[in-house]
Amino acid sequence: MDAFEQFDRVFDALFDDLLISRWREQPGRPSDGGDANVRDLGDRYEVTMARMHADPHELEIEATDRRLIVRVGGVGSQHQRVVEFRHFIETTEVTARMQDQELKVILPKKRPRKIKVG
Repeated sequence: MDAFEQFDRVFDALFDDLLISRWREQPGRPSDGGDANVRDLGDRYEVTMARMHADPHELEIEATDRRLIVRVGGVGSQHQRVVEFRHFIETTEVTARMQDQELKVILPKKRPRKIKVG
C-alpha cells in the first residue's frame, strides 16, 4: 500500500468517524448487521464474532477511539464488520484471539486522567 492509499484510508476513516457514523450508528451494535456479540464488562468491552472462516493472518483488526473494525479477506473480496462504542478505548491495550472459528477481542476502556492541583 503506497502513501497515498494510506492517507486516503486514514482520511476516510476520520471523516466517517467524526461526521457520519456518530449520527447513523447506535453504540455497541455492529453497523454491518453482522453477528458480533458485544458485552460491556465495566472496565472493558468484549466483542465476540462467530463463524470467522478465515485464517487469522487474513484478518485485519483496527481499533480507534470508539470503534472496532475487523476486515476479512483480500483485495476484491474483502468485507468488514464494524462495532461502535460509547466509551473511549485504550487502543494500545486491545487484544484479540481466534479459537474454533470464533474471534474474541478485548477492548479496555480508557481510564480518566487524574490531575493534581498544586
